Amino acid sequence: MTTRHPLPGGQWADLLDPDELTGADQDAFLDKYDELIQEIPQPAPQPDPANPAVMLPAPPRQLGRAGNRVMQDWLLAKVIAGWSFDQLGLPWQREYRGQLPVRVCNALAKAAGPVQDALIDAEDDEADEAPKSGPASGSGGSADTSKAGSPSPLPAPPAVTSATP
Repeated sequence: MTTRHPLPGGQWADLLDPDELTGADQDAFLDKYDELIQEIPQPAPQPDPANPAVMLPAPPRQLGRAGNRVMQDWLLAKVIAGWSFDQLGLPWQREYRGQLPVRVCNALAKAAGPVQDALIDAEDDEADEAPKSGPASGSGGSADTSKAGSPSPLPAPPAVTSATP
């Protein structure tokens, strides 16, 4: 099933619903991400500013804007099932960015958001308490897994007393 999304200028696009995609589609999306991320050099570990004798782990690789556009183009080619731009054939092609107004490109990306969320398992599902993972979820740091206001399960550190007055 598709959903018709209105676009600026009176145009429209029919996009596949997330339930129309398969696990194989998710595998292809994640494989494309892995392919792109492997092209990015691994950052080197850096010394800890507080203790230069200790090396901090290397930060994770992250896609830049160009890599994110490649992923968005992959997604749009997969999910646009029809549209009112008769002069531009389907599937979506990267070159269409130069032929469509920026507001149309932005509206297409926004309309495809629920499909991307499904592919990276970032949908808001209150029944699913499992942590989410994927290329675009989180910041690469620790996840916010505690409910607001819940106490830490770790014991409080001991008070530090000084021998000097």
